[in-house]
Amino acid sequence: MVFTLIILLLIIIFMAFFIGLNIGEVCNIWFFKHFENLPVSVLVLVSFAAGIVVSLVFFMIFKLKKASMQNEAEKIEAQKVKDDKKRAKTERKLKKLKEKKGENQSPATQVSSEVTEVTDK
Repeated sequence: MVFTLIILLLIIIFMAFFIGLNIGEVCNIWFFKHFENLPVSVLVLVSFAAGIVVSLVFFMIFKLKKASMQNEAEKIEAQKVKDDKKRAKTERKLKKLKEKKGENQSPATQVSSEVTEVTDK
């Protein structure tokens, strides 16, 4: 924490010296309009601020895209879990139906169904 405060103070001191030494320096620039006699220090600060804004926009776009991809992956995983649960439930029902069908059949029909299963294989 103290280290970041010291670095911040050094940056502010550097900027103050830079602006103080270049306060008399001017330049002309064309940015969709011709601007004359702009101080160099103002131009540097404006370009720095524009760079920060553009970087933040790209960072936010990346962050939103990553979040949406994670949400999509979570939805897919949740759907897989639902499908697995449904499949397990259906298999349990099928097993119960087969057991019921086996109980309701007479021994002769059970033997004939087993014979057809063996011959089908």
